[in-house]
Amino acid sequence: MKKYKLIDKKSAYIDSDVILGDNVVIGPNVSLRGKTKIGDNTIIDANSIITDSVIGENNYIVSSVIEASNEIGDNNKIGPFTHIRENNKIGNYNELGSYVEIKSSQIGNNNLIKHLTYIGNVIMGNNINVGAGVVFANYNSKKKTKYSTTVEDKVSIGSNCTVVAPVKIESGSFIGAGTVVRHDIKKDSLYFVNGEEIYKKGYYQGEKNDS
Repeated sequence: MKKYKLIDKKSAYIDSDVILGDNVVIGPNVSLRGKTKIGDNTIIDANSIITDSVIGENNYIVSSVIEASNEIGDNNKIGPFTHIRENNKIGNYNELGSYVEIKSSQIGNNNLIKHLTYIGNVIMGNNINVGAGVVFANYNSKKKTKYSTTVEDKVSIGSNCTVVAPVKIESGSFIGAGTVVRHDIKKDSLYFVNGEEIYKKGYYQGEKNDS
């Protein structure tokens, strides 16, 4: 018989079809729904909701929402406040942090995605760092179509970048902070867009200024 631990039996909810592995710990206010499966030695900590998804072994998940049709590997750290929407496949040893949202994406192994990031329709490799405030822009509102982005291994994407699909960022490349990526980036490249700064003191008071 599998052994698991409920921190607070009164506040946890576990559907009858949920499968729990050995040494699973369920924190307070956790809801496990549908045909969810939780692997051995995984901790589902406070205020998490998981629906119809497969979670591997040795994961730590706290205060996060995992919607249906997700497959998550082993040894990941997820949360707090991570939102994994439907249809994602996530590998092993990833860190997905505060206010990260993921949808319809594949994420490999050993990736750091820790702050304020949207990942939609992305195929991501291994050993990638994604800085705070990065957005993968996947939707063309004029054509009402979604496009995908590929990010290969050992890429670093600086804070506040926007990656406009469809593009491919090849392995070993570095994208500087604040850059908008609109085309493919070749292997081992540095790509950094530094826009012109316009600063005119007193402009709206009618003062004469040089441009």
